[in-house]
Amino acid sequence: MQLAQIIKLPGTDAEGKPTVIELQGPTQMADRFSDIGDVVGKLVPIMLSIAGLILFIMLIWGGYDFLFSGGDPGKVEAGRTRIMNAIIGFVIVFVAYFLVQLLGFIFGFSLF
Repeated sequence: MQLAQIIKLPGTDAEGKPTVIELQGPTQMADRFSDIGDVVGKLVPIMLSIAGLILFIMLIWGGYDFLFSGGDPGKVEAGRTRIMNAIIGFVIVFVAYFLVQLLGFIFGFSLF
């Protein structure tokens, strides 16, 4: 089942036919996602983008804390820790993605 709307506008086009606009709606969920692999395959790029955005924000925040610490050892350490945690988190996300790709290649399946 597909949802659609047809809008009939008054008047005619250049050929004298009535003006009709068909708007195609979304298909059923079963048509878009046939199995869990499709869902994961569509979510992973979004999650990687979000992880990259969080990495960028954490690096900026840590750099700001580090640069504008004013010699306070607590703020310097907080900035350094935040930068290090952001880099470690990025490495974990990258390695997880790489392992899924590698296992997919070895076992012959593709999620993405």
